[in-house]
Amino acid sequence: MKSFKIIRKQSGEGVSMHMYLVELIGFLMSLGYNIRKRFPFSSYGDLTFMALQDAAIATSIYYYAQTPTKAPKTLDNNFLATALSVLSMFFLILSKKAIGPRALTMIQSLTIPIICTSKVPQILKSYRSKDTGHLSATTVALQCAGAAARIFTTVHDTKDKIIFTGYTLTLLLNM
Repeated sequence: MKSFKIIRKQSGEGVSMHMYLVELIGFLMSLGYNIRKRFPFSSYGDLTFMALQDAAIATSIYYYAQTPTKAPKTLDNNFLATALSVLSMFFLILSKKAIGPRALTMIQSLTIPIICTSKVPQILKSYRSKDTGHLSATTVALQCAGAAARIFTTVHDTKDKIIFTGYTLTLLLNM
């Protein structure tokens, strides 16, 4: 698991915190959609763990990037504000009074470009440094396998075209 690697090396060098934050937003939007649609947990349960993993990775990268010269107090406030905003968005999506069915469908549709573009910061970081940091071929292979499994469970459990499209694009981007 990438977060253990970051903790063991006490460095998030080569790994984009922004990628994980954007991906986390997409995962939480999709998680809220699945919960609101009352889809079986088997079709979205992995999102729960992927969101927790992304939160842990982003926090670890942030934590190990702290140095006395980086004004931690200001960064702490920004990090806290970001975390609270993301959690507020998630709970807002869960609220039937705040978000109607059409808006909920639109939110789920937005997860496709959000999750797909979340990879851009990592791609750029790896390209600029000419190093993949803590990324590995095993991680990419597991991401492809996970996306393929999610396509299967989506077809089997939900038949939701938006979710299917998102997972198919995720699989293609990870190849």
